[in-house]
Amino acid sequence: MILLMLGCGETLDSSNVGDSDESAVDDGLLPPVVDGDADEFYADGRVQSVDIELSSEAIASLAGDPRTWVEGVFVYEGLRYGPVGVRIKGESSYRSIDEKPSLKVKFSEYQEDGRFMGMRRLVFNNMVSDASMLRERVAYRFFRERGVPSPRCNHAVVSINGEPYGLYSNVENTDEELLGGWFDDAEGSMWEIHDADFQEGLLEGFELEEGEDDRSQIEALTAVMATPEGPAKMFDYVDEDAWWLYFATMAYVGNLDGYPFSEPGDDAHLYLDPASSRFNFIPHGLDETFLDDASVEYVMHGILATACLEDASCKATWRENLVLAIADADAAAMPDWVDTITAEIDADGRADPRKEYDDAAVDEARAYVKTFMDLRSADLEDQLSWD
Repeated sequence: MILLMLGCGETLDSSNVGDSDESAVDDGLLPPVVDGDADEFYADGRVQSVDIELSSEAIASLAGDPRTWVEGVFVYEGLRYGPVGVRIKGESSYRSIDEKPSLKVKFSEYQEDGRFMGMRRLVFNNMVSDASMLRERVAYRFFRERGVPSPRCNHAVVSINGEPYGLYSNVENTDEELLGGWFDDAEGSMWEIHDADFQEGLLEGFELEEGEDDRSQIEALTAVMATPEGPAKMFDYVDEDAWWLYFATMAYVGNLDGYPFSEPGDDAHLYLDPASSRFNFIPHGLDETFLDDASVEYVMHGILATACLEDASCKATWRENLVLAIADADAAAMPDWVDTITAEIDADGRADPRKEYDDAAVDEARAYVKTFMDLRSADLEDQLSWD
């Protein structure tokens, strides 16, 4: 694997990981303000390559307190930017700094106007839950092509102090910058849905990410969904067109770990658009898509979906929108996406020194994804014939 060259023109030896006592401030360091168009950073056809420099103190801090930002340097295309914030992320996919951690890099942690191609944060997911190493990228692309507000995504090879940590999913962070690409007003409130739903006892799971933590509309929708009028009244609070796009796309990709399929709700963000005063749903954590072919109407747990199935008019609209998702998927020819991405990432994936599955498991997982896609439309069409 080719390591990134540092701004001083030298390549860090992997034996030096964690040995330096230097803070992230020395000759050749540029301010953490990188101009450019983020579309370039997330473009298809190229695996990005980045290095993160961390002092031994920073590494020790991440080992003991992985969620707290530490100071580091971000190296991209031979230039070193810093100081930047670095921390570990993840729940079931959490891995420590001496394994293959998922990482966040925050350009505005130490300089308020710090940005990387307009973004405050970068996210590198370790893909330990996805032996195919491509589920997130394919799923986010399908959401975006259907018009669902979603992160951009490609792949990156990540190293720390020059030591290869392997192939990562390079996913746009869900924050104000992402919102600005989809909404005329990006200053509304956004919550992560983490074991939450619009039901009493589950409201604390809406975790504020952006804006003010004004839950009056969450509470109002919760109250409405507790009444028989819920399916008819929910679109007073939820953007109807956006909901059907999101809901049907979630079903097609089989993201049964996300709202409204998981119990309780998970793996999504909720944005209150100030322009419409209605909620929009943004998918998150798509590493378990194209995996579970369970009958979608039997695994819905979110109140917005289950109440809809009990209302004839709402159920008919849901099924009409699932038919549209099927048509869009057939037109997209997603198995071809798998072939293209596989060709792009295969060498780096096989060279990944920290992946938790062997190459045979990778090949098997990719074949499974394609088989799932080949059968998905017919499977869902069959489900639509059931009463």
